[in-house]
Amino acid sequence: MIATFSYNCLLITLFQIDVLLSIIIFIISNSSSLLIVPFLYLYLKTLTSTDQTKNKIGFIHFIPALISLLSLLILCIIFPINDLNWYYHLPASYFDFTNELKFPNIAVLLIEDVPFVFQLFIYGLLIFRLFKKHKKNIFERFTNIEDISLNWFKIFLIFYSIFIAFYLFFVFVLKIHYMLADALFSLLNLFYVLFFGYFGIRQFEIYIENKNYILTDYDENQGITNINLNNQSNSSSFLKNKEKQTELGNKLENLFNSKKTYLNEKLTLSELAKILNTNKSYLSAYFNQVLKTNFYSYVNTKRIEDSIEMLKDLEFDKYSIEGIAKLSGFTSKSTFNNNFKIKTGVIPSVYRKRNMV
Repeated sequence: MIATFSYNCLLITLFQIDVLLSIIIFIISNSSSLLIVPFLYLYLKTLTSTDQTKNKIGFIHFIPALISLLSLLILCIIFPINDLNWYYHLPASYFDFTNELKFPNIAVLLIEDVPFVFQLFIYGLLIFRLFKKHKKNIFERFTNIEDISLNWFKIFLIFYSIFIAFYLFFVFVLKIHYMLADALFSLLNLFYVLFFGYFGIRQFEIYIENKNYILTDYDENQGITNINLNNQSNSSSFLKNKEKQTELGNKLENLFNSKKTYLNEKLTLSELAKILNTNKSYLSAYFNQVLKTNFYSYVNTKRIEDSIEMLKDLEFDKYSIEGIAKLSGFTSKSTFNNNFKIKTGVIPSVYRKRNMV
């Protein structure tokens, strides 16, 4: 509210001192509102991209804001200042409260407000697709996903969407005073900045995976060849070769049985592929196509099996449920509880009471 009041006071003061300067500041600030949703999308795309080398920011996302900026400037040149009573827009409207719907009003709606609503729908679909792809990727690559599921981003989108819906309802249906509309939009932007200022800085890069690791593999036609561990190459040849599938399955089972590698809470698909000296795409294909599961489910099932034995053993009675979760490779008690309940139908504490020997 204070920021909105100060902003409006600044515009009114500048309007009385220098009309051109006040209009330029206003136009820039309002056309920049068309950058909010695209930046949300680009930020999420950067976080969820598995190939950072291909993650380039397209200029097309900034075209609506540029068109809005140029169009508003043209309107200011064409129409006299006294005619620019744009509903709740230019400072000139502070001196005329008739709010008559004229051509400039309609023009601003088409230049600024309609594109903003249109952005909400288009980028909403794009963001949904990114989240869907990201969910699939993290279940195929990681065993602990609490800090990389981006739930905070989803919560933000829910509140942001609700706020936008109320804002549009108040402005275009109830037709509240332009000053109050400016206040609501400023509060929305304040929430946007503070929320991302906190969670955005805390969010670390997700897909950091041994980018330059090279191993050798045997090809029947070419002999020894180099394979990039993170190369998402076509795995159809692997899926057709039953001997390779059996060999990889045996190596995986022996590794887990002898060294219990799955207890490493930071284990990733890339790290496991490196240990097994195989291609990451082959290992992923083995989980998805051969075992009909994913990396996350397979590893956490192994962890739950270990935790079940510990919960039934009197030697581990001194350990809390959280302690058992840590020993089993889970980073949090809540994740342990969820996975345990999926496997057994009950939470660990109930299972312990029922099965203690």
